[in-house]
Amino acid sequence: MAPSDGENHTLTGGTDDPGTTTAPVKRGDNLIDSGAVSDPTVLKIDIEAGEADELDGLKSVLQNVRLAYIEVHGQHLTDISRSIDDVKTSL
Repeated sequence: MAPSDGENHTLTGGTDDPGTTTAPVKRGDNLIDSGAVSDPTVLKIDIEAGEADELDGLKSVLQNVRLAYIEVHGQHLTDISRSIDDVKTSL
């Protein structure tokens, strides 16, 4: 399960950049509900196994999206006990 608002997510680099950085987590639903950003009509998601978690954080706005391009990384999803079906269900 993805971190919640207010928590941090640690990002790690690859072999060329072994460092890490921490980024605050903001759920898309909360950003839109607060007026910080407007409702999206188009989504592009390519998160290397975070697709289902991202969609889980956008549940209230998905009905207004007219186009969603989602690159799903099934081999990485299984590493975190998620599946392509989880992504489909979130849609």
